[in-house]
Amino acid sequence: MVLVHKFAAFVTMPKRERALLIEAAAALVRAQVRIKIRPFPAIAAGLGREVRDVGLHGQPDRLEETREIASSVRRAARVLPTKAMCLPRAMALKTMLDRRAIASVCVVGVRDSREAVGVDAHAWVEVAGEIVIGGDRSRQYIVLTSYI
Repeated sequence: MVLVHKFAAFVTMPKRERALLIEAAAALVRAQVRIKIRPFPAIAAGLGREVRDVGLHGQPDRLEETREIASSVRRAARVLPTKAMCLPRAMALKTMLDRRAIASVCVVGVRDSREAVGVDAHAWVEVAGEIVIGGDRSRQYIVLTSYI
């Protein structure tokens, strides 16, 4: 019954919203496949140019559009059968923003964790200084590197 309601909601949503959701789901699946089959240096190369100190990057006038795209990535991640963690979400959003020529920064941070073996990592995306995806935990991490 829940599936029927979700399908009904999908077919009745506005065309643009539905298209964004489909694009986000495809971008998430591609990101998850890349993570499974490629080493991190190859994944990182696909994120853009590595920079150390990026400052504010992006267009504040496109933040509303950016938030809408980020929302579609979060929604798609909730309905996919596989669990899309922070890195595939950040990769999918960065891909979608790049496609629209919206400047963004994909940030990878680390922290020591008593629960994790080794280092605990997190990825998020910023546009014009605003964290648009992955922001829920980002303040707990030290920036390791960024990609524009």
